[in-house]
Amino acid sequence: MKKIIAILLCLTFLLSGCSLFSSNGSAATLKSAKVLVAEPLNSLDPYSVVAIDRQYLHPIYERLVDFNDQLKIQPQLAYTFGKVDEITWQFKIRSNVKFHDGTDLTLDHIKQTFDTIQKTRSPHLVDLIENIKRIETNAPETVTFKLNEPDPEFFRKLTQVPIISTTNLAALAEAPNGTGPYQFVSKTSNQVNYKAFAKHWNNPPLIPNISYQSVFDKDARFETAKSSTDVVAVLPFSVDLSEQLADSNFTLRSQPDLTVSFFIWNPANSFWSSAQNRQKLLQVWPYEQMEELTSGQGTPAAQFVSSGVLGYNPSIVPQLKNFEERKALTTELGLNGQLIRFAVPPTLSLFGLDLEHELNALGLNAEAYLVEQDQIFDSYMVEDVQLLFLGWRSDLGTGTNFLNTIFKSLKYNVSQYHNSEVDKLLANLNTTYEEQARLTILQELMSIISFKDPYGIPLFYGRFPYITRNGYKVPVRLDSIVLVEAISK
Repeated sequence: MKKIIAILLCLTFLLSGCSLFSSNGSAATLKSAKVLVAEPLNSLDPYSVVAIDRQYLHPIYERLVDFNDQLKIQPQLAYTFGKVDEITWQFKIRSNVKFHDGTDLTLDHIKQTFDTIQKTRSPHLVDLIENIKRIETNAPETVTFKLNEPDPEFFRKLTQVPIISTTNLAALAEAPNGTGPYQFVSKTSNQVNYKAFAKHWNNPPLIPNISYQSVFDKDARFETAKSSTDVVAVLPFSVDLSEQLADSNFTLRSQPDLTVSFFIWNPANSFWSSAQNRQKLLQVWPYEQMEELTSGQGTPAAQFVSSGVLGYNPSIVPQLKNFEERKALTTELGLNGQLIRFAVPPTLSLFGLDLEHELNALGLNAEAYLVEQDQIFDSYMVEDVQLLFLGWRSDLGTGTNFLNTIFKSLKYNVSQYHNSEVDKLLANLNTTYEEQARLTILQELMSIISFKDPYGIPLFYGRFPYITRNGYKVPVRLDSIVLVEAISK
């Protein structure tokens, strides 16, 4: 009898419309969905420099073009686009786009967006658009960008620029107003709520209401997911909790997070200024220990961009050997007792000490040197620091930005690396537009700087583990942005 009553109560609950699910023919559709993240929202400013804020803001704002889940360029507010000549790019803008307050999108909004970035010197974006000479909006539905110099990566840079409705960024920080598939509803200290935008140009998304909730503690985040019926994804997820997934309704997933951590050499050291000696160290480097040294959060790296990034060369793989092979090779190559003092930030002190132990076990004379993150470039002032820890995240999905930043910037090329073949290939890369040709150049560059004339020692690729509720498709882009508008059952 109790079972019958329970079933009747359940049916009454469902029919009353109080359920998180509604009937749509034979398929169940979510009425609301929640994504659990670790970090709370910092600011609703559309030009916030904090990475987690871009996760929260992505459903609200749109761009002229954007990435799909594999970081390939696709139309968004511009329905078609192309290069007129090497310094002229043209975009045809959709005519049926509205902001969340009901205002029609105009060409003036697009122009004022870029003008605002230039005037406010938004630190996250100004470097991406500084090559724009002027913007023309003379032709119907057409925005034309005139650049100062050719830029094959211009499309990719535009994926980072949300189009805004007003120059008053302070107002947008309180009440975001974009053209995206979801509009802002409310926020608390640990949650941001959205509702589907009924007048979206591409039709409103299937799920009427979504929210992001931040739960910093990894265990509490997982427990919250298990006890909630509307949580569809948890990111990131701590892999040390994987054994508990068997009793949950979630599946573990993992993808590259576009980051690579590496060491670069101090050019002041005469021994390591030799490419041959740098190659020797790469041959004995304990790549097979990188996953253990990072507690499973990284995988061994052999180049300076990760898979999923344009320029990744699948032929460059870590040279995996067992301990005895590496120890014998250390002696054979004359590296026994060779001093290797490497600088790492205090947050990686455990990694540094463990790596020091591994290298010393091979017969090297290794010493970890802790340097505060904001002083790490200054560690080159320490004469006997041979290696400096750095990291790079390829937010634009290409190795081009890394290469130009590292090798053409006086600020970042602290190792004073110079290779005439690299310079020539970079010059070709910056005037080549066809993507397959660019890939070929980038892969050749990776081959040179990763082994032929090593720029440094790639250490590990970052991984982004997350879980999704069984039975639901939750697309997560390679840059870790959840495409909430595409969540489906």
